[in-house]
Amino acid sequence: MNACITLRQLEVFVAVANEQHLTRAAEGLYISQAAASLSLAELENQLERKLFDRIGGRMHLNNQGKRLYERAVDILDRMHDLPSVLQEDSALSGKIHIGSSCTIGNYILPQIIAGFVQDFPHSQLELSITSTENAVKQLLNNDVDVAFIEGNYEHKQILKQHWMEECLIFIASPDSELVNRKLTTEILRTQHWILRNRGSNTRAVFDKAMECCLGDFAVRLELDHTQAVINAVAAGLGISCVSRIAAQPDLLSGKLKKLDFRLSAMKRSMYVVMHRNKYVSALLQQFIDYSQRSTFHFTCIERGLHPLCDCKDQQQEAI
Repeated sequence: MNACITLRQLEVFVAVANEQHLTRAAEGLYISQAAASLSLAELENQLERKLFDRIGGRMHLNNQGKRLYERAVDILDRMHDLPSVLQEDSALSGKIHIGSSCTIGNYILPQIIAGFVQDFPHSQLELSITSTENAVKQLLNNDVDVAFIEGNYEHKQILKQHWMEECLIFIASPDSELVNRKLTTEILRTQHWILRNRGSNTRAVFDKAMECCLGDFAVRLELDHTQAVINAVAAGLGISCVSRIAAQPDLLSGKLKKLDFRLSAMKRSMYVVMHRNKYVSALLQQFIDYSQRSTFHFTCIERGLHPLCDCKDQQQEAI
């Protein structure tokens, strides 16, 4: 076996594995299809092994290819991190691809990212917002470097780190007759509900917590986005159960009111997850550490305090 493998061969191999197509991989690398084909053939010849199964016009990694893929990605990540190795922290540069579930991506990460790029102006951050399940798939496919997810997700190739806790709350429009009332499950069972679609973590937590309380109840609308749910509730179409972090701006503005009904089961955990074999660059580690420190701001919200509060003061709930 001739082990004189070049970085270009590894780049072509990883690109073909990601695209499952030789032509698209070549286009992404700005080389000709012939050059990509030759590079891949040379790699397979040097290793004396086929790395792909060619099926139906697509190229799928075989078992040998899958074993090489993780190492190749790690080598390329380390190579791309070389320019920042000798730089000071303040000059760290590079790009981080971040995956995120919906609530985190829409209501938490934008503030964290804004602060991070201000502190590290040479960094570039790309955020992909999707479901928890899809965020994990992106991580496994090496489409993102790190993911932030809601709920406990188990996979043998995933390393997870607890990030923060948040709770779900019940909301209604300010004109609702339920505002300032002590609610019971009997009252809630008769209401029109506006809920996130099935498959979202918010809906899963709600269904699990309420399955013993509500039994049959009327769902008026199922919506894909939390803000759409909030807007529908504010318009008086029904009540809902949503992330407190997501609802906080509209609670503070008076657009929504929090209903007096609480369940301990309405809390959920959020996690930072990474592929087990992912190389952690200096910039990526900085971002993970920064995101951990930034949870203080959102912990204030979970305690019912204004986001800009001084938490040393004894304040009443803002809502």
